[in-house]
Amino acid sequence: MKQNAFYVFLLLATLSGCALFGGNSSSNTKNTSGKVSVPKVPAIQKPGGDGESWRYLGTTNDGLLVDEINDSSISSGISNKNTQIYNFQDRKTVVVPNKFDYPSDQPHFKYLISNWQMDCNNKVYLLNVATLYNESGIKIINYNYSNDSSVTWLKFSTGNFAQMQYDYICL
Repeated sequence: MKQNAFYVFLLLATLSGCALFGGNSSSNTKNTSGKVSVPKVPAIQKPGGDGESWRYLGTTNDGLLVDEINDSSISSGISNKNTQIYNFQDRKTVVVPNKFDYPSDQPHFKYLISNWQMDCNNKVYLLNVATLYNESGIKIINYNYSNDSSVTWLKFSTGNFAQMQYDYICL
């Protein structure tokens, strides 16, 4: 059994380009001082970017979910005496994923970017598109409700993200 473990170790060491034993890999380069430098791993980019257009709106009481709105995404849609609709995008970030209570039928995510419509006169909102991303900013799944007749306008109550979005967009 010990001999099999040794062969597995030897195989892994060989496949990794002898990095375990200080071998020189083609991706490592020597800098001017003669020391080996390792390539930098690019920083993780938040889905939607980190630009100045993102505005912090708030967080849940437990601090596990943060909501931001994309200023540059806010646009006016239908407007008449009874209806004043705005389109916008928000980003929700799960601060501590292993403590967040995910719905049972939803994949675990770090970022959720959604496109919404809000009727300011009637205090209702509608979800059009939602995209979930993992910790590395890689898309997990996309839900498109734009042509789904089962998705309807929802009234919102005070003290939730929809109320914060209403206050920011409509007031």
